[in-house]
Amino acid sequence: LGQQIGSLITITMDAFNSKNEQSSDTNLDKSEQSSDANSVNQKKYKVINSVHKVVNSVGLKITGVIFPDNKWIRYWDVLISLSLLTLLFVIPYQVGVTSVSFTLTNTTRIVFSSIIDFIFIVDTILYFWRAYREPDGRLVFDLKKIRRHYLRTFFVWNLLGSIPSAIIFAGQMIPEEDFSLEAIIVSRVFDLLKLCRLARVPYLLRSSDFVVQFQQNQKSQAKLALVKYTFLLIVASHLLACSWCFLAFVQAGNFGDGLLERNNWILFWYNNNYEEGMINPIGEDQNLDRYILSMFWSIQTITSIGYGNIIPFTRLEWWFGSIFMLLSGVLWAYIIGSLVGVAAALQVENELHRNRIDEVNVMISQFAKSDPTKANYACEQEMYDTDIFAKRLKNFIHSQKMTHKLSATNDMSGSFPVINSLSPEMQRVSCFMLVR
Repeated sequence: LGQQIGSLITITMDAFNSKNEQSSDTNLDKSEQSSDANSVNQKKYKVINSVHKVVNSVGLKITGVIFPDNKWIRYWDVLISLSLLTLLFVIPYQVGVTSVSFTLTNTTRIVFSSIIDFIFIVDTILYFWRAYREPDGRLVFDLKKIRRHYLRTFFVWNLLGSIPSAIIFAGQMIPEEDFSLEAIIVSRVFDLLKLCRLARVPYLLRSSDFVVQFQQNQKSQAKLALVKYTFLLIVASHLLACSWCFLAFVQAGNFGDGLLERNNWILFWYNNNYEEGMINPIGEDQNLDRYILSMFWSIQTITSIGYGNIIPFTRLEWWFGSIFMLLSGVLWAYIIGSLVGVAAALQVENELHRNRIDEVNVMISQFAKSDPTKANYACEQEMYDTDIFAKRLKNFIHSQKMTHKLSATNDMSGSFPVINSLSPEMQRVSCFMLVR
């Protein structure tokens, strides 16, 4: 980089010096021109030497900087994205649905959380060397600026999200009934701190070359938007289900006998609906049954179905239930409106395909059916056979729809606008058939 910049500046200085010399021909005599040329040369070499020093210092600062297009950092961003996606589902489930004893003593959960914590600790350190882009697109690769920017933005959130809570609280083999409310709150807060990592998701979506290229390579942006809003609906349902289940835990104090001793929505459902062999949300090891029951309430609340078999029971649940329903109504209206837009975009693509087929049929009907000079191109009889080529045309238009290239064509005009959407070879053959 230093050599390239230095060469560029040298060429620029030579061109500037040559221009000065040419302009001086009309204003200076030979003696004045000679002395002026020496002065310009001295200034030129001083400028070039100073520029080379600056370039060399910049080259030294670049050493150790991790650039966004680095192959390994792109793989690392994929790993971080998968880890954040895992956190988005695991942490709310762990906080709102699972029992405290399961969270602190399950070996699989402790090992898994420790691996995620290690990945985030490494990522927190790596950002001290990662170049970033300004909002105007400029790439910043000066280490001092990188570190100042990182400390002012995501460092605190990344540090809080990297606390290895699984290792800190591991091995405390205490029954859930013996945990104080304060200890439970501290344990849950440490788990929730990991969600601080989600604050950098928008930045990751904007700055990661892998994410940007993935979005650009999608042939149908409408279908990508459909996947996006479906994922948003799933995440919202999951978060609402875990929050609703955690509300029962806060009132009962545990997921064991406390659910049957203190008023909560799970107790109300249990007394009115539970039968032997059905799902049973009571018990420290009944995590999945509690989640299914909460998810059912969440989905029917968001979609405004409301069967009424799972309802608030205490004053606290009525308050939070009202808030949850209000937020769910706003979310559902947003998703429905967005999906209508996506469906409209997909419908435009389908309508364009049907119009293309109609245009092809009109053009095929104009192909010459009989030609007295057809013997002149008998060697190309198969290529210029009307039926064969008509089938090729329709297959080509259909393949355009399947590969989502319908919206990427030129503006069509003329008597047969479909010609503009064909391949060059098909354009040539179609025009020949129309004029032969």
